[in-house]
Amino acid sequence: MALLTTNVLQRFAEFWKTRGRALSNFVIVGSLHAQRIILQFREAGALSASAALPFRAQSRIEELEFKRLLRAHVIREPSPGRYFLDMRTLERTKLWFDA
Repeated sequence: MALLTTNVLQRFAEFWKTRGRALSNFVIVGSLHAQRIILQFREAGALSASAALPFRAQSRIEELEFKRLLRAHVIREPSPGRYFLDMRTLERTKLWFDA
């Protein structure tokens, strides 16, 4: 008798398909470098496409975190080289710990 039936495996796969994205956002937004980037955009008021600002990473790690935030749509690029913090996406992750 197999320990894992096809039905169990299908349910397990469906569970992680729907929750895996939220978990990956948790990891992305939860890092110290990501928190710093988020704070920079919040303090600068870059919270909409019309308020988008340029961003220059200060280190390779910060650059990687910034790209991860872009892929997660926490940071948006409405025009080339200008970025803003998408608060709706950030709030959906429920991971921002207000300073």
